[in-house]
Amino acid sequence: MKTQTETKQMIAVRDLYFDYEKENPVLKGVSFTAVPHEKIGVIGANGMGKSPLMKILVGLILDFSGEVIISGHVVTKDNLKHIREHIGFVFQDSDSQLFLNTVEEDVAFGPKNYGLSDDEVKRR
Repeated sequence: MKTQTETKQMIAVRDLYFDYEKENPVLKGVSFTAVPHEKIGVIGANGMGKSPLMKILVGLILDFSGEVIISGHVVTKDNLKHIREHIGFVFQDSDSQLFLNTVEEDVAFGPKNYGLSDDEVKRR
């Protein structure tokens, strides 16, 4: 049975490991939780694993060990639609982010892709 704290967690990361090369791990046993409205800063020098962590949270990287849960959904290939309904990712390099003509069109792409009406997309 889940505790009250577990049911309120927006993000739960438990014993997360990730590496690009087996002999050079990037993330080693990372664990943390975040509840709704909590703000967490992820800071560190280049190469410390910030970007892979963020990509794991949204399911852009799935080759990791440990457990990652977003709004009650375990991050797996089968759950990506549910994960992405609750969390998003803005690339550090804007050239990697924008693929439409305007920021407005780019931001609206996801909600429209989920079948929301134009009016609902504008409201959000």
